[in-house]
Amino acid sequence: NQNYDLLVNNTTSNHNYLLAYLTFLKTHDYVIYVASNVYKATAAYEALCSLAGFENVNFYVVDEVIASELLAVSNEFKYERIYTINSILKNEKKIIITHVNALTRALLPKNIIKSNIIYLKEKDSINVEKTIETLIESGYRKVPITSSVGEFSVRGGIIDVFPINANFPYRVDLFDNDIDFIKTFDVVTQKTIERIKEIEIFPINELIYQNPEAIIAKIKADCPNPSAPIINDLDDIKNYNNLERVHKYINYFTDKTESFLDYLDSKIVMYEEVKRIEEFYQKTVLELHSFLENKEEYKRLNLSYLTDYYN
Repeated sequence: NQNYDLLVNNTTSNHNYLLAYLTFLKTHDYVIYVASNVYKATAAYEALCSLAGFENVNFYVVDEVIASELLAVSNEFKYERIYTINSILKNEKKIIITHVNALTRALLPKNIIKSNIIYLKEKDSINVEKTIETLIESGYRKVPITSSVGEFSVRGGIIDVFPINANFPYRVDLFDNDIDFIKTFDVVTQKTIERIKEIEIFPINELIYQNPEAIIAKIKADCPNPSAPIINDLDDIKNYNNLERVHKYINYFTDKTESFLDYLDSKIVMYEEVKRIEEFYQKTVLELHSFLENKEEYKRLNLSYLTDYYN
């Protein structure tokens, strides 16, 4: 029940993993294991899954900053982060593997994500239009037929949705605004698997927002004549696309941001190779500075790539 820092020297990686696992067993609290980069975090994740079991370990990592700007970003890391945030909101104490770039990423306040979880229960009345709006704002993509995670479709009095936190898509049958029944179904045969009483639909993106036109207007106020790359970003904001790349505009989405560690009321944070973490952070800062050096428009915008690691 005390706050203090402890420096442990001359350990191997396996010692560190074991120390994290035993700390988790002893404290029954969140243990945050911070590596310097994605490669190191992946090695720690695999080792700790072997020690503690997959069900007791979460993986919270992001793509390298410049890579996320220049390349198409995989959904895999995003889904893992969403799973982790979902576990935190349910207060499921686990070992969470992360790295310095993830810790220094600005996030929406936790309560915004929590308030956008959709709860549906058989025989309840719902506002159908509002439910569809919330799905879009939370990152779900409207399609003719739901077949993959992150999709939903509407046909008459039926809403199909495939949440990130489900093994199968849900079919919600409505009678007017009342939920007649809910069931899971097979995406290939469309046949019912199981009828269930209630479901929880978790947001599929970390950027959750309403009224994209207002956000775009604020960005244009700082950059009245945007170039093609920024215009593309504004189109993505309008259409809820490529939100990993537009995450840098988060200061236009909210007046207050939080860090991942802010999401946890209590935790034990273990930094693997503190010096290497600091070196990697400084390397990322220099790469970012070099990337932005000739982008005069970006300098007029209130962008957020990294927060200060030392705070």
